[in-house]
Amino acid sequence: MFQRPLVWPALLSAMNELMGIARVHPVDLDLDLLNDDGDTAPGPLPAGPRALIVHRDPQARLYLRARLAMHGHAVADEAASAREALALAASQPYALAVVGLDLPDTPPLVFIDQLRALPAPPRIVGLLPQWTVAAWWSLRRRAVASLADPPDPCRLASVLRG
Repeated sequence: MFQRPLVWPALLSAMNELMGIARVHPVDLDLDLLNDDGDTAPGPLPAGPRALIVHRDPQARLYLRARLAMHGHAVADEAASAREALALAASQPYALAVVGLDLPDTPPLVFIDQLRALPAPPRIVGLLPQWTVAAWWSLRRRAVASLADPPDPCRLASVLRG
């Protein structure tokens, strides 16, 4: 149970600890630019573009949701499989899809091609569970970015900004 409104930096810090992600930089780059009064809880984030988070692990989806919210994608839908994701994508367009590539029901590159074939395809960020040269090159031709899973917070932020 989380207290509302969510304080995303605190949640992300706790999740980084749980997932074993060390801080890469001595300064946390997730700044609340919408609230410059440090004594009050942050207000609601603007909705921003809609994102789709596709990952088999519910904890990873929560982590990605928090990261996306910190970077202007406060409205996100989640799916645990390619089938669920394609059903959601058929009902509405997404500006961004963050995809864990170890889905239980579809080979990753087939799923990415299915997303790219949508009438309004999203920008796709693929999360590779293990880095291999062949997997990276195959994904790179289909997605706007290829990141390790779980993603480094600074690299994910860079992709979301660009």
